[in-house]
Amino acid sequence: MRSLVTLLVLLATGATPAADSTLSPARAEARIKKLATLAPRTKPGKPGRPTPRGPIAVSESEVNSYVNLTRGGEMPKGLSNVIVRFEHDRLKARCLLDLEQVRARAALPKALDQHLGFIKGKVPIEVMGRLRMIREGVGAFAIEDARLATLPVPVPVIEQLALWATTSAQYPKGVDIRSPFRLPFALKHVRIEPGRALLD
Repeated sequence: MRSLVTLLVLLATGATPAADSTLSPARAEARIKKLATLAPRTKPGKPGRPTPRGPIAVSESEVNSYVNLTRGGEMPKGLSNVIVRFEHDRLKARCLLDLEQVRARAALPKALDQHLGFIKGKVPIEVMGRLRMIREGVGAFAIEDARLATLPVPVPVIEQLALWATTSAQYPKGVDIRSPFRLPFALKHVRIEPGRALLD
């Protein structure tokens, strides 16, 4: 799940992200309550057997409020103003990456120096890609388009940027956003539709 969250965080627009008027504590709370309903449940007297449940819809505004208003402490340092958009089978989002904060904790890899060595401060990043289910309970994200400060960027550069930006004590080599990830809360499928995600 952290791979997916990190990926969403690294999606951004080619302009400085503006504040999203749809962000609200109420929407963040709605998202938290929906996550709670996804926790594995059991029927009384039959431990270990999950209670049947239908798909749960999560809106863009709920996700954005949840990420920006309640989960900031779990995002890699240097990432902010995260705005996610859902399209048909695709994810798109925007954020700001503070290069100076990242440089303070990890040296810029040589592979990125030619692309980022001359850039300072906060820069907007854009990534759009397709979410696909590899098998039940396991997903993967394939980047289709990426931009850094309005300029098109090769996908391998963004993948390297993600590795560098997510370097931490927990992830000393960073997070590989190309790697398949297991869905949380015992989910079997995630379906992306315009404006919402369906979790099942």
